[in-house]
Amino acid sequence: MRVLDSIAGLALTAGLAGLACNGEEANVCGNGVLEASNGEACDDAAENADDAACTLECELARCGDGLIQAEVELCDDGDDNRDDGPCTPLCAPPTCDDGILQPSEACDDGDDNKAQPDGLGAPPLC
Repeated sequence: MRVLDSIAGLALTAGLAGLACNGEEANVCGNGVLEASNGEACDDAAENADDAACTLECELARCGDGLIQAEVELCDDGDDNRDDGPCTPLCAPPTCDDGILQPSEACDDGDDNKAQPDGLGAPPLC
């Protein structure tokens, strides 16, 4: 009888080898279980999306990853983000007061750009 119990136990163990304790498949991005040992930086289950904080690859969204994170980035050209491009390293289009000198600007000191001296809240000078 012990031999049969052992065989049954092995079969049960083998059948559950790919499952986590909650019955979800283990080591799979998108199961809602953070598995850092499997290379996951995040896992928000059904909330994973390429425009979310946790991507479909279970990586944390960041500027420069080529994915536009909703409500955080306006653009993201990945490695092509550059000061003189349509998408800056800030993951936003170039604008006056972004701290990046564009060809059409005489200066751009970012937050240090000063409004006109009349103090009427004029836009920054670039």
